[in-house]
Amino acid sequence: ETRAASLGKGGDAMDPYAGGRVIQEAGKGYIKRAKSLTDRLYDRARNAVPEGVKIEPVNAVAEIDRNIAELSKTPGTNAGTIKYLQTLKDDLTGNGLDIEALRGMRTNMRGQISERNLTFTDAERRVGGIMDAASRDIQTQLAEKAPMAGARYARADAAFKGKQEKIKRAIQPFLGPRLDNIQPEAAFTRFESMAKNRGNRDALQSIWKEIPPSEQRDLAATFAEPLGRDGAEEFSPVLFIRHAAKLSPAARQTIFGAEGAETISNLVRVSNAYRKVSAMANHAGTERARNYKAT
Repeated sequence: ETRAASLGKGGDAMDPYAGGRVIQEAGKGYIKRAKSLTDRLYDRARNAVPEGVKIEPVNAVAEIDRNIAELSKTPGTNAGTIKYLQTLKDDLTGNGLDIEALRGMRTNMRGQISERNLTFTDAERRVGGIMDAASRDIQTQLAEKAPMAGARYARADAAFKGKQEKIKRAIQPFLGPRLDNIQPEAAFTRFESMAKNRGNRDALQSIWKEIPPSEQRDLAATFAEPLGRDGAEEFSPVLFIRHAAKLSPAARQTIFGAEGAETISNLVRVSNAYRKVSAMANHAGTERARNYKAT
């Protein structure tokens, strides 16, 4: 029981609201830091583009035309999305494409979709494809016209896409699709689900890295405190086995560290032995005598 309690690493156990807040703040902190990094990288790329260099949005326009043709099969239903895509096309062909224009389009995309009351999932997917096509236009044409700027842009775009992928995979589940519409208790429940044997191991590990060490200790204590305890706060080796079995090996490693994960494995072995010995010792007298050697 004492060893199980040490898994909390000296942290203070939290309730689901406080635990959820910690996880959500870690996610928001990542978004802020990652945005600052990608902004700096894009600025370096933009500053390396020689004056007068223009990018023709060939791939972007082709992607817009492909989407409009597809949506035009049911023009009444898709009128709003078609109009929005046509506006994007006019902006791209009217002013030309550059790094700053693409950044602005990406930044405003979600707001534009929301303001126009479009179907978010479908419109976001289509516009995302167009933004990717525009990015290819910039990258390939800069590689020919301004290689240094092209290399810097490629690095910035890789960082941006990595950030977006992590947000979708490991941050959005705790903040919600709009990154601000999930209650803290729900965020903590999702974190608990990820810690189970069939949970999303990669997302759990990814968000954990963004949590400050002191708050990692508090979350570890939150998970350690109920291990092996019943409703009356009594410790039971049998309950410890049951509770520990719900945590995946990856979650044990992530939350409690390598030493803590090994401790759990050791305690499970000890608890299993304790359970077996107790079962044999509690048989009736005749059975106990019969099992004396095994015991």
